[in-house]
Amino acid sequence: MLGQKAFVLDGSEYGDESLLVLSTENADAIRKGDVVQVSGIVEQFRLADYRDRYGLLHDGVYRTYSDEEFLAAHNVRQNVPAPSGTTPSS
Repeated sequence: MLGQKAFVLDGSEYGDESLLVLSTENADAIRKGDVVQVSGIVEQFRLADYRDRYGLLHDGVYRTYSDEEFLAAHNVRQNVPAPSGTTPSS
């Protein structure tokens, strides 16, 4: 998986809680506002453990998540219909 880009979903702009999702699957195809369905394993984030696997180049971006739980996504489905009554963020 080296050399592949990872995408990061940061929920902190929507409230007090933040959410880090790391995946290399479909990373280049996902854009802001896309509705995706993600499944994986919740793990504890330590930058040194995941830097190479996900190509995390900007250490400062990930300091916020140090020792927090995150989702190591193994399955990412794109173009999933948004749940009724919601709209994708723009």
